[in-house]
Amino acid sequence: MSGKNVSVLRVLVGCTAAAMTASAWAQGKVVAVGDEWMVSDSAFFADPVNTTAFTLNVANLMTGGGPGNFLIYTNNFGLTGSSFASTLAGHTLTYNASLPLTLANLSGFDGVFLAGSNGSGAANAAVLAAYVNNGGSVFVEGGTGEFGPNPANEAAGWNPFLNQFGLAFGSQWVGPNGIYNVPLNAGTHALHAGMNGIVWSVGQEVIDLDGVPANAHTVALYGDFTALGESNNLGIVGVYCVPAPTAASALGLGVLFVTRRRRA
Repeated sequence: MSGKNVSVLRVLVGCTAAAMTASAWAQGKVVAVGDEWMVSDSAFFADPVNTTAFTLNVANLMTGGGPGNFLIYTNNFGLTGSSFASTLAGHTLTYNASLPLTLANLSGFDGVFLAGSNGSGAANAAVLAAYVNNGGSVFVEGGTGEFGPNPANEAAGWNPFLNQFGLAFGSQWVGPNGIYNVPLNAGTHALHAGMNGIVWSVGQEVIDLDGVPANAHTVALYGDFTALGESNNLGIVGVYCVPAPTAASALGLGVLFVTRRRRA
């Protein structure tokens, strides 16, 4: 597919990128982001370099480096901006926030992007978890305020899904009203490549439930919110990757796998 060339970025912490983009199995992933402003048009305007790098890093992680077929399952401005779409011009984006959320419908996509209340809740959590465990990738943004003024409601809406993969949204708002450039703390995760900051408004902390970075789930990006009166080391992006089988075990158990085929 023509469009932007995207490089394969190897994940150094928490999960590894697939060695072969045309592998016999897909490695499911979860990306939890604490604020919907991070890839909005406002973020691309305020900090185009970091926002572009983050957007491409996310897409590379979700697909293993090749072009992806993504469902944008929200009407939230954080994922429907023109800058986000143009940055992912090498991928196929389908905008449909009313598609019934079933495993059958999701299975035609390499990944689904969510923000706000659409797709949240315990029943949808079961569908999304099955999708991830079958090789799909899920990107979900918190901090939208679509669940009302209490951030604990937004955490409760998404944590039934995120908790299954060792992650959670915090129950407190992070940051004052306004749009701010927040510096990133040093890190080695692939999502950190080419970045030294993010754009943030009022959002939520992203938490690794056991705090062990070597696990399949980890906080990939930490921000220094000292200038906003918050912590100097606060989780803003969490990642989970379904552990990939070894080549030997995949060959030995291949008949047991129902594989997903990515669209070129």
